[in-house]
Amino acid sequence: MTAINKLDKIIVMRGLITIGLLLILSFSTASAQTYNPIEELAFKATLQSDGSIFAEQTITNTYSDPIDWKIFSNVQNVKVFADETELSPRQYSLIKSSGSVRITSSKFARVWQISYKTTSTLIRHNDRDQFFYKLLENPATTIFNISGELILPQTTKNISANIYGIGGVGSKNTEIEGNKIIFSALGAGPQSLITFNASWPKDILNLTPWANIKLTLLNLELIPWLFLGLFLPILTVAIYLTLRATNRKNSISTSEVINSPIDTLSPMFVGTLVNKKVYPEEVVAMIIDLCQRGYLMIVKKINGFYLTPRKEIDHNLAPWEAEILSQIFASVKDVTSKEFTKETSNQLFSKKVKNAFAQIYNVITAQKYFTENPHITRIKVKLFGLAIFFFALGAIIWNTISGTNAFLLIPLIGTLLMSRAILAMAPNLIKYTEQGLNEKSEWLKFANFLKSDQPLEISKVQSQYYEKFLAYAVALRCEKEWAKRFENSEIFAAKPDWLVSYEDTNTPQLTTELIEFIGSVSTNISKLRGPIVS
Repeated sequence: MTAINKLDKIIVMRGLITIGLLLILSFSTASAQTYNPIEELAFKATLQSDGSIFAEQTITNTYSDPIDWKIFSNVQNVKVFADETELSPRQYSLIKSSGSVRITSSKFARVWQISYKTTSTLIRHNDRDQFFYKLLENPATTIFNISGELILPQTTKNISANIYGIGGVGSKNTEIEGNKIIFSALGAGPQSLITFNASWPKDILNLTPWANIKLTLLNLELIPWLFLGLFLPILTVAIYLTLRATNRKNSISTSEVINSPIDTLSPMFVGTLVNKKVYPEEVVAMIIDLCQRGYLMIVKKINGFYLTPRKEIDHNLAPWEAEILSQIFASVKDVTSKEFTKETSNQLFSKKVKNAFAQIYNVITAQKYFTENPHITRIKVKLFGLAIFFFALGAIIWNTISGTNAFLLIPLIGTLLMSRAILAMAPNLIKYTEQGLNEKSEWLKFANFLKSDQPLEISKVQSQYYEKFLAYAVALRCEKEWAKRFENSEIFAAKPDWLVSYEDTNTPQLTTELIEFIGSVSTNISKLRGPIVS
């Protein structure tokens, strides 16, 4: 029984192995696509004076078969004919891959014809143009006869031509007849490769200046592109560092302290002078300043803070202040910090208010604080940087579509980096006058007083000293330090009459409420887009 069992096992194992081999053979046979031989492949290309090519390939099969063919160039205006009947784009597909376009159709035809426009692969060297065109590579079937014809725009002398073939390509021949270069090859195997090339004097083509530039770019080797790609960012960084060094010379750092403002300059102007721009904090400083002057009131309720008008706009306001104030409350009387965003998104950046903020920059420039209007300087630099950015981006897209030298991407990416650096340079290009530097220095000395960690005298804490300088503290970015000086005094600060709160308020609570209001409004303004934050 043991011997019989062993024999049975051997027979079973052999049967399984045989079945497995049959399955593998059947799968491999099913997956292998068979191609009938091609009787003839004819290629005709007409070279235009601008360097473009109108080409036509005719594939004559031994039998009526579908088409699965590759064209090794970019193609435009493709037309496909099956036995002289033009197919609609739905009846065939174009599959683009690296360096080739695959054309497939499930229709059966004995003669397939493909016409298209393409760009020539030209190389200019020693006043001669060299033309290269790959006709086929690994066609996966046998081709009995191959013929090609390149027609030049005009007849010329000193034409040379050659056909290069490997992988089972039969005898090859090249002839020149007037403006025609005729190629032929007797047979090509499934793994064959055939390339045509020709050369002629460069004056045969009437290329446009742009085509000449493109041809020059195409023929550059890696080293010039690499040098240019590295040079642009390095140059930009060098300029940036130079500007930073120059800016440091104009920067001010002082430890001196003065305990009162040097003049009656508006907090809005003080912030713009010190920070070179109207930021959201400058708008908040303006609002607090208007509260102190009796035009606005801040009311704290359970659901947040409200801004409400306190008295009518009059002649004591500057024109730009009147414009902004009238726009904030153009349609409502009370504005919460959240509603402030909604209202100002429609009102604050209206044409009138845009002109009002332009006035702020004009006035501060007229006072000789800056060598040029800082807003205009910043806009010019940013527009220049954006122009370079979109130029480089467009060139990258064009390079990808046109198939120009891939090395061109190196300097284009470098140009994108350069544009980013230029945008970052904008604040450093705003220059102070000597008067502006001196004025800024004095305000920074006052900021040192506001930021001091020394508690204030009791008499000052109990007076309206806190609110008196609050708008300047916001403009100089030290409102928290200014508030802390009152918290450390452990004495009640007098509540401003423009701040209405229905809760008992000590000094820490008062400062917390005001800082909360300042932060809320500043955050909301930062979400807007307009002349303030552009």
